Order: sequence, then C-alpha cells, then structure tokens
Amino acid sequence: MEYLFNSISEFITPDIVSNISKISKEKESNITQAIHTTTASLLELILEKGEQKKMESILKGIANMHILFSVSNLFLDKTNLKKQCASLKFLTYLLKDRLEEYYSLIATSSHVSLINSKNIVARLGLLIPAFLGEKIVSNISLATLLNQLQDERDDFQIYIPFEMSEILEQSRIKAFLEQKFWMSFF
Repeated sequence: MEYLFNSISEFITPDIVSNISKISKEKESNITQAIHTTTASLLELILEKGEQKKMESILKGIANMHILFSVSNLFLDKTNLKKQCASLKFLTYLLKDRLEEYYSLIATSSHVSLINSKNIVARLGLLIPAFLGEKIVSNISLATLLNQLQDERDDFQIYIPFEMSEILEQSRIKAFLEQKFWMSFF
C-alpha cells in the first residue's frame, strides 16, 4: 500500500498552493506548512479515534461525494453547503468542542490568518476523509488503513506542533510532542 500521508499531500500540487497563496495573500511556504500540519494532525486524530463504525460511515459518506475528481476546485472555489456540513461533521467528530482551538493552533503554528486556517482545515476536512473513504469503498478495511497510518506515524508526526498535545488525549503522541519540545532547546 502506498504511503498515505504523501499520497494525500500529492493531491495539493504546487499550482494549487500558489493559487491559494495568491487568493489568501499568504506566503506559499506558510500555506504549505498549514497543509502539512493539518494533514498530519488530522491523521493523528483519526488514529486516536481508532476503528469505529461512525468513523467508517463518515469516511464512506464523504467518499461518495466524489471530491477527489476535482481537488483543485475544492481549494479554489467556495464549497457548497453539503460539503461544508460534511467537513464540519468530520472535524467535529474528531475534535469535539475543540475545533476553534484547533483552527487557532493551525493559524499560529503555520503563520497564516485565522480565516485562512479555517479554510485550509475545512478543505482538508473533505480531502482526507474522501481519500481514506475511497480506499474503504474499494474494499480496503478501516483497520488496514489505520495499521498503515500507525506504521507511518513517526514520519508524519514531525509536522505536528507541540501545542497539539493540549488537544490530543492519547499519551503516545503527547510523549512524542513533549520530547520534540524539549529537544528544541538543544
């Protein structure tokens, strides 16, 4: 199976990043950082939730919206109400009542405005479940996807800011982020 973090990231081409940068009036490097940070942290939150029927149902539902066919439009056009609701449902499922705190964390750690952070998170809140949902629809189990993400975890955790430990409940990522924080002093 392919490396899931990279596969998701490949949907967001340099042209898309450049266009997002122009529209949002943010540096391309900050947009890229926000995308990587959001992708990594959402994958971590998915791992934290584990294998649950509700997660599988949300992923399949978003996969059936056929978002992967027009990823460039996803980032450049306004999303319709149905997509906004799907993204919010997914993000609320992962973050519960900490969504506003999460938007702020992405904005601060990536040096983008709060409104641009919300837009990036909302779009990735569709892209990531659409990608994983497509895998499930094509007969790859959620358990298999979670095992693959678990195998990749050490590689994508480097994009997760230390402050994310305040949002996460799982001890493994908290320990990693605390170690990352302390290592930054040396």
